[in-house]
Amino acid sequence: MKRNALIDVFKYIDMKGGNVNECWPWLGTLGSRDRDRPFFHSDGKKYIAYRLVYQLFTGVELSSDTPLRHKCDNSICCNPHHLEPGTQSQNEQDKYLRDRAGLPVMMVREIRRLLETTPYTQKQIAAVVSTRYGKEVSREAVRNIKLGLRRAAGTEVSMEEQVGKILGNLDIVGNDSEDVLDD
Repeated sequence: MKRNALIDVFKYIDMKGGNVNECWPWLGTLGSRDRDRPFFHSDGKKYIAYRLVYQLFTGVELSSDTPLRHKCDNSICCNPHHLEPGTQSQNEQDKYLRDRAGLPVMMVREIRRLLETTPYTQKQIAAVVSTRYGKEVSREAVRNIKLGLRRAAGTEVSMEEQVGKILGNLDIVGNDSEDVLDD
């Protein structure tokens, strides 16, 4: 059996002809337990593919506790131009700012697609996405995505923030008030 050398990682990446502006998706194995992380095996070791690519490309060796942040928000992208080292706090902030609700971006996109194109209830969408991706999604997560509430997994949204967001999403007709302050 032929063993992979580290450089063989590039055999499993669609590098889009070297276009640094496009995502380079991983075509190899995705971990089931570790969400949708792309994995590569070499010499009996298991590597997260995009971390290995980043280290091979930049020559920078990352410590195991240094997260690599996807600027493109595509968790299977291996384009080193789309990756930057950061802290766990910055990674969590990315989830918040990018409206991921603590879920992988491909799951959030699927939830949004189902919300827009099907008559499914939020509970049904949660069940469909949970089954499809093998990761538990709650009805509340689907609701938060629908309403645009941005929270990482495990954090609560205050009642005031929920009400404010819901009211902000309502199209209230007949509000002619000119007393609205602009920021």
